[in-house]
Amino acid sequence: MISPEIIDDAVKIIMKGYSQYEYFFSQLKSAAWIRPLMDRDFFKKPAGKELHDSGEYWARWPESKYLARVAASGAQDVVAAFQEMPKTDNPLIHADIVEAALKIPVEMAASLSKIEREWLKTQSYVSLFAQDYGTLISHLAKGGETTEALEFARTLLDIIPDPRFVDADVDSDTDDGFGFASSPRPKPRLRDWYDIVLENNMPDLVLAADIESVKLFSNLLAKAIMLSHRDPLSLQPNDYLEIQLPNLEEIDEVSRRDTRVLLAKNLLKAVEQTISKEIGNLTQILEILEFHNWTIFTRIALHSLSRIADSAPVVCKRYLLDPNQFHKHGINSEYFHLLQNSLESMSEDEMDTVFSWIQNGPLEISDFMSNGEEERERYVKSWKCRRYHVCRSKLFGHFKDEYKRLHDDLGPEGTATFQRPSNSIHTRFGPLSPCTVEELCDHTNTELIEYLS
Repeated sequence: MISPEIIDDAVKIIMKGYSQYEYFFSQLKSAAWIRPLMDRDFFKKPAGKELHDSGEYWARWPESKYLARVAASGAQDVVAAFQEMPKTDNPLIHADIVEAALKIPVEMAASLSKIEREWLKTQSYVSLFAQDYGTLISHLAKGGETTEALEFARTLLDIIPDPRFVDADVDSDTDDGFGFASSPRPKPRLRDWYDIVLENNMPDLVLAADIESVKLFSNLLAKAIMLSHRDPLSLQPNDYLEIQLPNLEEIDEVSRRDTRVLLAKNLLKAVEQTISKEIGNLTQILEILEFHNWTIFTRIALHSLSRIADSAPVVCKRYLLDPNQFHKHGINSEYFHLLQNSLESMSEDEMDTVFSWIQNGPLEISDFMSNGEEERERYVKSWKCRRYHVCRSKLFGHFKDEYKRLHDDLGPEGTATFQRPSNSIHTRFGPLSPCTVEELCDHTNTELIEYLS
């Protein structure tokens, strides 16, 4: 217990000047001073910006540095001091709040997390100490404060709309600087730290929150897709992420800059981690993915099912025997990978259904092909042969005969894999195209224009 006389003498010295004030708080190592100083109106005037010759800078606040330093030994008083502190936009003070939260029991850290959540909502860009925010999510998740960990992650990982398109007409003449209409470019609040926080801290959240984490990442991904198009509802279900993310297992350095790609990859991890923990979660997870009417969610569902095809044959067949899934653009790789892994559980009647769809050919052929009927005919042959080839071990009757004729005619072209590499077409200049010729041909004119834009 510190006597009132000692407190009063210390305050008199502090008030002589900034040097004495800063030195006092930099040397103070006991949490016993917090309450007496609070009673004397300290911790209530957070530092703002300081003007220097080179510009304005946020000032460090010795009082918040002190609170962060002694948090481990005076958790309750530290939380009370920060809760009574007026709101501030000083990021250095918020860094001290997070440092304190990481040193105290998790149930009290949740109180400081709520302060930070409210401040983050007012910020469109966070870069200073961003990794500490990720660590706070792990701290909360590991300590059992799952609800607060989810809410903090929702705020920290949120997507900020492109300001050029906020409240703008979709027919606005906003262009890319070259005279072409540009697409919106939403940014995550964390910007350059997004992928690091996703990789380092989200596994802890998924482990603690299970299905709720899948909901979180699904909603974030859907929001990122919606904000990336001028008129997204007119495009559904086409999100064109098979262009940026042709292979769900890999992300190249260029694609890593795309928030949608990072979220899709993280959602896939969350889905697979949650299913591997408890197969009973599968039905609810698929419902979450199916709720979002974008191709990437179907791709993630099919890819995840291909990993557990032996354990969930009935669910796999629900997708495989749906003609809409068979003909849907952008999911060939995942659909036929699942089919290949499910062949042993498919009956002859079920395979007859799939073979009949193949025999009937594609529902439409893009006008992208310009060399006339001969090129279209060869495209259809290749389209059929590649699909037959995936399930050649189950072929029978006239389907088997047709496959043999096509294979003899096309050779290696008819056995090309559906597994899309990160980059599959080289150009003389510019970036590499992740799409094969057949995949480009599968797109309609509208889809090709959207891709090129």
